[in-house]
Amino acid sequence: MSTYAPVAMAGNSPRLPDDTRSRAIRILLLPDLDGTVEESDWEHIEDEANQVRSDIAAWADAVREQVKGMPVALPGRCIGRSKEKWRPLKRIAMAAGGVWPETADRLIEKSLAEDEAERDAGLRAQPPGMVLLADLHAVWPEDEGFVPTHDLVSRVLVRNMGYWGAVSSYGKQLTEQRFGRLLSQSAKVTSSRPGGGGTPRGYLRSQLAPVWRRLGIRQYQTGQTGQSGQTGHKTASTSQDRFDRLDDDAEKGPRQTNEAV
Repeated sequence: MSTYAPVAMAGNSPRLPDDTRSRAIRILLLPDLDGTVEESDWEHIEDEANQVRSDIAAWADAVREQVKGMPVALPGRCIGRSKEKWRPLKRIAMAAGGVWPETADRLIEKSLAEDEAERDAGLRAQPPGMVLLADLHAVWPEDEGFVPTHDLVSRVLVRNMGYWGAVSSYGKQLTEQRFGRLLSQSAKVTSSRPGGGGTPRGYLRSQLAPVWRRLGIRQYQTGQTGQSGQTGHKTASTSQDRFDRLDDDAEKGPRQTNEAV
């Protein structure tokens, strides 16, 4: 975008918005308590630093047209926001040559691994809309193409009461109105009344299946009601296969049985 420009920010544990943090590359600075790093006092390095800046500016002008729109290969997991922040640097690395392309790939892989570790440890919070979509995927009744909103809200509450209940950080229990608003904001999905008349409003699996697939929400936590051990593992795999087939069918459009509901 013509309005885009990189910016450097500095601070002690800055409270940045999530959408800013997801686009940022964090460089952690630690104090040199034993004096083992090179001199960094600006009074002593100003002339050398200014020369480095001039050299970089001259090099950037020389490769500006080469870098613009340059196709580059990124690690397979580098998609979405990660791609937005790392692709420009990979282009610069390719233009610089030498060890820089390999160095860029190594830093990208390290960044992706850190992001995954933070999510697994619960240190990186998902937006409420994403949490709701994941919970919906986990509680959707088997072989059901349409489920009333009231039933879905009840199932989500049972599954994740700490997040959606009255004791959550939001301070109120999830309602059908908030449920619908979150789905509309996160997936542009609204409720419907396939049966017409006085039948309850709800959601079609065919509305949500493409969203789940594109967001990579494919995992279910099965084991809570099954048996442990090898048998439980087989049951989980069979259940996952059934859901995958349902998702595939839903993306192709509602089946006749769904339309009848």
